[in-house]
Amino acid sequence: MNKKNYAANGGNESIALAVVNVSINGEVKEVIPAFTKYSIRRRNLSKTLENVDKTKVLPTVFGFSHSDIFRKEGVKLLDFNGNEIPNEVDELATVLVYLDKADNLHLFEDSTEPLPAVMVECESVADAYNRVSTSFALSQLPQKDDWVGLCEATTSDNVLSQIREFANTHKVNGTVAQAYFGLRYTIAELKRSAVSKTSPLGDDTTFRSKDDAERLYSVAAEYLTARAASQTRIARALNASAKKYTVEEVVSALEDIKLNDQKAILNAACDERESALTSYIAEYMGRRSATAA
Repeated sequence: MNKKNYAANGGNESIALAVVNVSINGEVKEVIPAFTKYSIRRRNLSKTLENVDKTKVLPTVFGFSHSDIFRKEGVKLLDFNGNEIPNEVDELATVLVYLDKADNLHLFEDSTEPLPAVMVECESVADAYNRVSTSFALSQLPQKDDWVGLCEATTSDNVLSQIREFANTHKVNGTVAQAYFGLRYTIAELKRSAVSKTSPLGDDTTFRSKDDAERLYSVAAEYLTARAASQTRIARALNASAKKYTVEEVVSALEDIKLNDQKAILNAACDERESALTSYIAEYMGRRSATAA
């Protein structure tokens, strides 16, 4: 993407606007990609993008609409950098309004080749953004368990493979699966790992074995129900407790749970369930220590 100066205010001023080359029907032309107040706000992806090799991006097509329908409806047009594009520039250059797409929203800045593009004939501004809305409604971004799988594929990390297998076997999400292994990576961390092809697990990272993860889940499913064992707050409580004590001690606490304690945990409000379980295990360990003394 480059900048180019255009005359404005009847030729009395000059304005620098962002331009890009696009390829439409085999013809390459320079255009000013225009955005509006309805355009999807681009997020700051600097931490992710620093590891991205954009030559590995899958093919995509940029959709553009003619600017006249936006001008007729009085919608202000802005260039990539947020500068207003005066109406008179339309007579000096090709101004095309970008129609947001999830797979190329962040691909303008570093483009060195003409962007593969198509013109979309829109009847109105409402029609243009209805098309944008429909495309986004049908888009699907990876969830955490998907990112675990993508990291596994790009890094060949055996622990990630075990976590994904655990999630698929027990039909739990990525956050829950990680908790049983004693790990807690965010989507942002997994995303950076996948695009840089480096494992999110450092050399000093500690985690549970698959056997311990399976044992924690099995005893939780047996004594707190399978539904509870699959809940994020229960998994977090078990993870925290197993780190404070041991897996064996947490297993013993669940195996010795009384009906009243079980009901108190399962009937607790959703946001209180984690503290209810950790409190029960802490109280159990306290009684056990007192008895041993």
